[in-house]
Amino acid sequence: MLGEIQFISGTIKAEDQNRLKMLIFRATRGKALTFFADFQQGGVTKTVYMVVFQDISGTSDRVQKICDSFMGQRFDIPELGRVAGVIENTTKEVTKSRQLLNTSVYQLKQYLYDINNNRDEQGNERASTLEIFAWFVAKEKAIYNALNMMKSRSSTYIGFLWAPIEKEHVIQETISYFGSTEFKQIKRGAGDAHII
Repeated sequence: MLGEIQFISGTIKAEDQNRLKMLIFRATRGKALTFFADFQQGGVTKTVYMVVFQDISGTSDRVQKICDSFMGQRFDIPELGRVAGVIENTTKEVTKSRQLLNTSVYQLKQYLYDINNNRDEQGNERASTLEIFAWFVAKEKAIYNALNMMKSRSSTYIGFLWAPIEKEHVIQETISYFGSTEFKQIKRGAGDAHII
């Protein structure tokens, strides 16, 4: 007795296409039609597949298990009479999502324009908030870049750091506090007791 026509579809990695085709062929004894089409997602080539077969003596379960074993996404195909309605609903959802995205982009732009306004309520010029944030980010990146180049020793780090020449005296004075790498030996400041 002939079973009803079944459809299974989903996505897999492009390199898994031949392996899926072989496994489907064995599971259905060559009585399945497979269709593959490549597409790009986030710079990675993936493949969408569709398997059409007759559900005879549990073939559907075997094919589903094979498709699920590839760790991709699997999609349910609606009955042929309902395809037009599903396409219409999906198109509406896509349109709604695009409108939401456009609204979000517009509101984000407005927010950035507002925080970047470089005039106060009296009309006087002031520093751009975005430029200040950019300075802070650049400063933090420079600090961490220098710290990442330091070499670790038993309990300290050693490295070379650039500093303005006029700050040399201040740096030497500050470093002179640390006469030892032992934390308990370091002075806290003038008049403070040693840390015990």
